[in-house]
Amino acid sequence: MVGLIKTLSDEDDDVRRYAAQALAQIGNVSSIEALIKSLCDKNWETRRNAALSLGEFRIKSAIPALEKALDDINSSVYQAVREALNRIDSKVLHPDSDDDTPLFGDHHIYIPKTWRSEYINTKA
Repeated sequence: MVGLIKTLSDEDDDVRRYAAQALAQIGNVSSIEALIKSLCDKNWETRRNAALSLGEFRIKSAIPALEKALDDINSSVYQAVREALNRIDSKVLHPDSDDDTPLFGDHHIYIPKTWRSEYINTKA
């Protein structure tokens, strides 16, 4: 198990991506801290797989790191983070959150704060 956790720091993007995915399938909680660190990996697929793996573990201590990862600029990572948070605690994300920006009538589309500040005028 230790060897697989170490591969999360490998130079090869593919190795890190597959390691993050494999750790969830194995189900050993000793990898939680390494997966949390992988939420900041330079490769979006590694970040996505780390988020999905953390969701599989359903460990509440991962919530703060996942909440920070909600501002990831990659939409696949963002979706994986939301899925992980919902798996861990469905009350973490709710439709009345101030992070949701209504764009089309009653439909809410989440736009990360960093995107809104750069691309959308949020002043009423």
